[in-house]
Amino acid sequence: VGAALAAALAIWDRRATSALPVREGRAFFGFVGSVAAPLALAYVVFVARVHPGGDSLANDRRYLEWGSLTFALAAAVVVLGCVRAGDRWLPRLLSLPPLVAIGKVSYGLYLWHFPVILVVDEQLPDASDLVRGGTVVVATAVTTLLSWFLVERPFLALKDGPRTSAPAPPRQPAVPTRP
Repeated sequence: VGAALAAALAIWDRRATSALPVREGRAFFGFVGSVAAPLALAYVVFVARVHPGGDSLANDRRYLEWGSLTFALAAAVVVLGCVRAGDRWLPRLLSLPPLVAIGKVSYGLYLWHFPVILVVDEQLPDASDLVRGGTVVVATAVTTLLSWFLVERPFLALKDGPRTSAPAPPRQPAVPTRP
């Protein structure tokens, strides 16, 4: 869904709003930023946090069949609302430094949260949900930060830093001139 959104935005930019007149295009993106994106954000938070019946959302067949698609579509609407809706409250909210910092380490959060959940559930099987949840949050944050500073950042610096230069081409011998 994210790749499709990126492709659609690239096509939109290339066509220079020829599909919609400028006024209608602004109105559409204003609607997305003001109404649709906040509703989609509320849906994303609801699906990620609350599941009626208390069953695990990840194991719910309905979620796996349709919920993940609607979740991805809602997240894409939030991104679209932030990218194209201009100076609205949602882009400003999501640009707050703590949220930007979470965004920088989001891959590490994604990568480490599930193994941390498994370890905490194994080590604290009889603990309350509050204790296990708090332990997961703290352990995931610590693991993510260690991964960011010890692995990701050094590799990113290699990508952006000076590269070893290729050896200089051999000098051509001077061509003797005839007197």
